[in-house]
Amino acid sequence: MGFEKLSLVDRVIVVTGAAKGMGAACSRLLASRGAEVILADIDEQGEATAEAIRDEGASASFIRLDVTSEKDWQSLVRQAIAVHGRVDGLVNNAGVGGSRRIELTTLEDYERIMGVNFKGTFLGCREILPAMKLAGKGSIVNFGSTSGLKAIFPFLPIYSASKAAIRMFTKLCAWDFREYDIR
Repeated sequence: MGFEKLSLVDRVIVVTGAAKGMGAACSRLLASRGAEVILADIDEQGEATAEAIRDEGASASFIRLDVTSEKDWQSLVRQAIAVHGRVDGLVNNAGVGGSRRIELTTLEDYERIMGVNFKGTFLGCREILPAMKLAGKGSIVNFGSTSGLKAIFPFLPIYSASKAAIRMFTKLCAWDFREYDIR
C-alpha cells in the first residue's frame, strides 16, 4: 500500500510545533488522510492553522503547549482523552535552532535548545505513553536532523547534540515501547 492510499480515519494524532512550517504541513497532511489532528504549539497562530484545516473539511483542534512543561503535557493528554477518548499518534516536531560557536553559547542558549528539542521530545513520549497503552497501540515520530548524524556545521554544537540525543532516545523508545505495540 502506497502512502497515497493511507487512511488515518478515526486516528487521533498530536503534532507539536504545529502553528506553522513543517508542523502545520504535517497537520494538514494527516488531516487530509482523515485523522483528528490536535495542533499543539506555544504560538497562538496554531488556532488559525487549525481553523484553516477545519475550513477544508477536516478535523483539527488547537491546544496551547509549551513542550518543556510537564504540566502542559499532562493537560494536553487529559484534554485529548476527554474529547477523543484516546491518542493514536504523536509527531514531536517542535524545535529551535541556534547558531553560535561553543565559546559564545550561553547557558540560556543551551537550556533553550536542549529544553525545546530534547526535553520536549522526552516529555511528549513519556506523557503520551499511558494514553497509547490504553489504546493498545500507537505511533510516535520524533523529528531529528542530519546535524544529529554528523558534525556538518561547527557553529551548531548544541543544536546538533540535541538532535543526536533525539536519535538515540527514539531508538531506545522503540525498544522500550514495542511490548505495547507502539512504534
